[in-house]
Amino acid sequence: MVERWDVVQDFLSNKQSLLTKVESGDFYKQYKAKFNPSKSVDGYLTANLLELRNYLSPRIGEDCSHDFICRLLFVCYLVDRGIYSLPGYSGLSLHEALIQMADDEALRYLYNQFGILKTKFNGSMFDQNLKEESSRFKAEYITALKNFLHGDELAKGQKTLGFWAYDFKWIPVETISCIYENFLTGIDRKEKGAYYTPRLLAEMTIDCAVESDPDWHQKRYLDPSCGSGIFLVTLFNRLATYWQFAHKHQGNGESFYVEKDTALRHILEKQIVGIDIKQASCVLTCFSLYIAFLDFFEPIDILTYQKESKYKKLPKLLKRKFSCEQGEYFIPVVIEDDALTTETLVPESFDVVFGNPPWVGRSTKQLALQFVDRAKMFLKEGGILCQLLPSKLFLNIRNEDWQTQFFQQWILDRVVQLADYSHILFSSAQAPSMILKASKGIIENNNHNVIYDTPKFKPSCRPHGMVLISALDRKMVRQSELLFQSKCKKAHVLWKSMFRGTGRDNRLLEYLDQLPKLNDLAGPAKSHKRWIKGQGFQPAAVTHKRTRKEAWWDPEDLYISAQQPILFDTAYLLKKDCRPVGNDFPLLAEDRKNNKEIFSPPMVLISQGFEKIVFCNFPVLFQDSLQSVHAPAEDEDILLFLTAYLQSDLARYYCFHTSSTWGIERDVVRFEEVLQLPFPLPEEAPTENGHQIIKTVADYIRFKMVSMEQTKFDLDDEYLNQQRKVAKQQLKEFAAPLIDEYFGIIDTERILIEDTAHILFPSATPRSIDENLPTLYSLKDASRIRSYDDGLTSYAQTLTDTINHWAEEEGSPWRVQAKGYIDHTKNIACLSLHLSKTREAYQTLSSKDVESSWKSRLGLMDDKQTVAHLQRQIFVFENNSFHVVRPDALAYWTKTVALNDADEIYRMVLQMK
Repeated sequence: MVERWDVVQDFLSNKQSLLTKVESGDFYKQYKAKFNPSKSVDGYLTANLLELRNYLSPRIGEDCSHDFICRLLFVCYLVDRGIYSLPGYSGLSLHEALIQMADDEALRYLYNQFGILKTKFNGSMFDQNLKEESSRFKAEYITALKNFLHGDELAKGQKTLGFWAYDFKWIPVETISCIYENFLTGIDRKEKGAYYTPRLLAEMTIDCAVESDPDWHQKRYLDPSCGSGIFLVTLFNRLATYWQFAHKHQGNGESFYVEKDTALRHILEKQIVGIDIKQASCVLTCFSLYIAFLDFFEPIDILTYQKESKYKKLPKLLKRKFSCEQGEYFIPVVIEDDALTTETLVPESFDVVFGNPPWVGRSTKQLALQFVDRAKMFLKEGGILCQLLPSKLFLNIRNEDWQTQFFQQWILDRVVQLADYSHILFSSAQAPSMILKASKGIIENNNHNVIYDTPKFKPSCRPHGMVLISALDRKMVRQSELLFQSKCKKAHVLWKSMFRGTGRDNRLLEYLDQLPKLNDLAGPAKSHKRWIKGQGFQPAAVTHKRTRKEAWWDPEDLYISAQQPILFDTAYLLKKDCRPVGNDFPLLAEDRKNNKEIFSPPMVLISQGFEKIVFCNFPVLFQDSLQSVHAPAEDEDILLFLTAYLQSDLARYYCFHTSSTWGIERDVVRFEEVLQLPFPLPEEAPTENGHQIIKTVADYIRFKMVSMEQTKFDLDDEYLNQQRKVAKQQLKEFAAPLIDEYFGIIDTERILIEDTAHILFPSATPRSIDENLPTLYSLKDASRIRSYDDGLTSYAQTLTDTINHWAEEEGSPWRVQAKGYIDHTKNIACLSLHLSKTREAYQTLSSKDVESSWKSRLGLMDDKQTVAHLQRQIFVFENNSFHVVRPDALAYWTKTVALNDADEIYRMVLQMK
């Protein structure tokens, strides 16, 4: 008995450890090869469907191949799920039946089944002209069809290992939306901006739409660009499941069968509508809805349905364009039309407009904007708009006027910024996305807060497509503030600074924004500012003869290409880096009005991506991928200091938190955003040593530049080019404390800057779930980050130093001491603060030192076996002690987090007083 109890205890312990590892994400990290999305059944199925489509399209036509494949999959679902039994082949799958026939016999049998199902189902899957379609289909095509159904790799012609690859009884119907991505041609994607939506993301959007609404199950929903139907099917399943649970005590008799049938038809008829301009998408949506509908019946075979249902047949769900079809069996759930121009729907008749509209166009011409604006016509007053939209709608400076209009016409409830998951959710992502939820109406309360969720990729997000929002990711912002900032053309900066910035970061950014801007110094020649800024010349396109003009320079003039590798590795340009321009650019674009002074010294050259910044003290030509800031000769020292500053972590910190695309979409900072950097002149700087600091940095660069000019080397000499790279890093380290002093940066602010440079920069927008990001480092690997120690030491020292400094300032005799423990079996860390009369160093506890009370604190993480619970930050006061429990990942234990935790602990103590 004792032995058995020990076995049970071991099992429960191992089970708990396994569950915790799954929740923390460590399980997926440990066995990441087993969770490769490209090896999943739906990924394999989708790839082979594409190959089948590519084979059939040139032979029977693209639209015909789409309809045929959708109908084929529909039959597979019906047969594998037991809804329909193949005549003469009862109990067999479609594949097993067809391989017993010759190709011509299989073709006749297949279209015969289509005809039978057309009669039995009456649905929109079989309302095409089957006779005309079958005349295009030759018996020889059946071989490819059989190979597909067998699960062979059609692209390679490789056979499977003799097993049946697909069983549609187990493949979720929502998975079929993946087919939509592959059915679209490249032209469709480019012109219509249509991409399929991952199922988990569709569910998350619907979660946002219905949250906090107890009557969500009674509302009417519209998806104005339904695509493959993923949103409609997911919502239908929820509505039907809600009804089923509400009536679960009524039994399963004949009357209940009829009542359920009526209720599900009511959902289709009264509660959900989808529109799409593409017929193939509408057919896919109907396919998915039919399967979802039948899945709610038990047994689900068609004969039972025809016997028990008072309707006897499935409804027709598709209203084709220009069709006037009506009748008892016609429920127009899916409408083939353009939602931007349709007159089919009654205005203001929907409670919720949701979905994923097409993304195409730029700034104010973005098609998604038109869908947002059009939603007002469909919604009732107070109705909800909840859509998956491009992040750039709120992050692009060119959309500020649209934002102003939006905030005046909508009540914004919540934004979930998904930029960090762009490549995780969409393997071929072209732009980051966000979920926007807003209510139709005009805001009357200036204190209305918008929930801004900014989830970052975490260890527990390793399962493909999972998005988790921790307490650290949730921000609040007043809509009145957003409206004010949009009128000032700065709303995009506010959105971006809140995305990765903490409370401490926001205070530092506010301080820096009070300083004069580089834009105050530099402008176009006609602006009459102290410095001149401009973009390089643009060579004329050969085809645009009317826009061309002759080049104004001499062939001997020096030219530097933006592609020159040395620009990455130096802080100053040498004549040796350049070449004569020759006759490479005889004609220029007429519409580009270059001021010749921007090619004159002294100047700083800045690439469009902000990764190349060099000082130049001689005339040089360059193309429009480089920009120049030119100053009078007497300001050369200031330009040299500007060069060092633009390459500093401080400048990069500011741009990372304020520029529209860096850390969101691409690692690019636009020139107009560079000009928004704080840059006071020495007499405006927050230090009295401004002039001396500038001279010190300028002299350092000038000395290094002269030394390098006197060195004889070729551009291809890797050793000397490496020396210049080393010199650039040495300049950065030399100038860093001087730049901090110049801008008034204190030690705690330096922590924010360094964490951003060494942890956030390389962790932003991961390309795959397998990337080893600094934010995901286990605490035992924390020393891989510059100025960090392994374990909780760096976090603990920062936290205690901050709190103890405040205690000293207030004259308190008390200090705090930190002790910490990391449970590597559960991937959880715990830190406790205790009151002490003296300062004590941080103490790392071993497993032997951990008392039962510590284990109970770690057990807080096991109260609920849910991932969401694991993502909470847990603060616990216990007598004169304070405890923090979080996952074992560096993202939760950085020095920046420690500073913000100190603020939070101080606030909580004041509230307790």
